[in-house]
Amino acid sequence: RVNWIMGNVGALARALAAHAHSPPARIVDLGAGDGALSLALARRLARRWPDTSITLVDRAPAVERAMLSAIQAAGWRAES
Repeated sequence: RVNWIMGNVGALARALAAHAHSPPARIVDLGAGDGALSLALARRLARRWPDTSITLVDRAPAVERAMLSAIQAAGWRAES
């Protein structure tokens, strides 16, 4: 919810798009939590960056298989 309230997905997507000269092969989300931010990011960028993989990392594993499947359905390969 905090990411949504603060508009972090939009800000992050704009920053990544502005600074990536070409689509990245891999993104690592450090402190991924439940993976909701990564899913929102994939939904925004997967059409422009179709061959991207994202790795979700957190101290306490909280990413469920359904979240990884949702990210993959959005168009990115995902692992935690």
